[in-house]
Amino acid sequence: MAKKARKMPAALAAFALAAAMALTGCPASDVAEIKRIAVTFDSNFAAGEGTGSPPPQRAANAGASIELPGRGSLQKYGHIFGGWNTQADGEGASHAAGSGFAANSSATLFAEWAAPEPISIAITGLPAGLTASMTIRNLAGDIMLYERQPANIGGTLFIASTIPGAHYIRLRSRSEGYEWRSISPLKITAAGPNEFALDADFEKSAPIAITVDGIGAAADIAMMRLFDGAGNWLAQSWAELEGDATLAASFDYSDFEDALFSSYRFPAPGAYKIFLALSKACSSMISGHIISSRNIIHGSNAIPFADFAEKPLTRITVAGMQRYEGDSMRATARNLETMEVADGWAQAASGSAPAVFVLWDSDANLPHSASGTYDVALIIFRRTFDPDNSAIISYIPASYTARGIPLAAGQDTEIPWAEFAAD
Repeated sequence: MAKKARKMPAALAAFALAAAMALTGCPASDVAEIKRIAVTFDSNFAAGEGTGSPPPQRAANAGASIELPGRGSLQKYGHIFGGWNTQADGEGASHAAGSGFAANSSATLFAEWAAPEPISIAITGLPAGLTASMTIRNLAGDIMLYERQPANIGGTLFIASTIPGAHYIRLRSRSEGYEWRSISPLKITAAGPNEFALDADFEKSAPIAITVDGIGAAADIAMMRLFDGAGNWLAQSWAELEGDATLAASFDYSDFEDALFSSYRFPAPGAYKIFLALSKACSSMISGHIISSRNIIHGSNAIPFADFAEKPLTRITVAGMQRYEGDSMRATARNLETMEVADGWAQAASGSAPAVFVLWDSDANLPHSASGTYDVALIIFRRTFDPDNSAIISYIPASYTARGIPLAAGQDTEIPWAEFAAD
């Protein structure tokens, strides 16, 4: 990906022009300045019609060919990606993903989406009058269809306009507090009939809500994670805290999912390890708290904050460095004896404010709790812009390492920026 073209100082520019005259035999006025252009990609669907983000903007010399990307994470519900077009209405020049594209000025390319022929699906056995949203995913995890409120006629749910294939289907009823997921992929054909039974082809589940009372006024953001008995991280949720001396955080685990819809599951009732992290909006985590085992049921669960034990945090503070607005920074600490790795991210800031990192164990998905001697690597992702300085082209990483740093579990360690050497 091309880097931002930097403007040369006047003295260096004069030297470059003189060199150009000497090498070409042309006067300086005849030496053309290289023009840089930017190619931007547009999802070409309205909010609520799809998901994902367009590929990042690309920069090139005017007239030079760039290779067009695929759709990346873009997905328009119920549509198939067909490439890129110079016009949003599809009436311009069409270009396939992977093909070359050249322009003499900055341009925007719009995603092309093809709508298949409507296909009807009927799901029988629903409670009469139940309203439920429906999401259909293919085996790759792409959303083929999302309907907020399909028609429920006499206990049969009707939808249309999806794409043929083997798909997972989820129904969710917010009013009832339940959802139904297809047990296995359901084969949907253009010819039909595509009729499925709620009791035979779907399984029913319910969300879990956890309320923590008595947190106090020190934090305004809370994050909670659930772990099973083997230490596997199953679910996570966030809550904004409001109030004065006493706050309550409610966590709804109905929105936790991974790439494939087949793995979308509410946690089952049972015993869980619970981790609670408290933060301020513009700072890193200020405290961690844990319950080793608590029985959780579907529906509402109230847990007093006093039942949590404090989980010590290991922080690294890097002082004396110049920070720039929009930079993203990651610290990775490797224990020189055990080779265990922990890492953390710093909040965005600018100026000379210290960067503060809370270290997490990558495998355990919990705050780091070991002590020892570490090599600490700091990776700074700095932005580069298009020629007009109006849009981000990429983040360029730079890596620095401070070696032989003693870290202790539950303690803050300050590392002067001068101790970091460029890798």
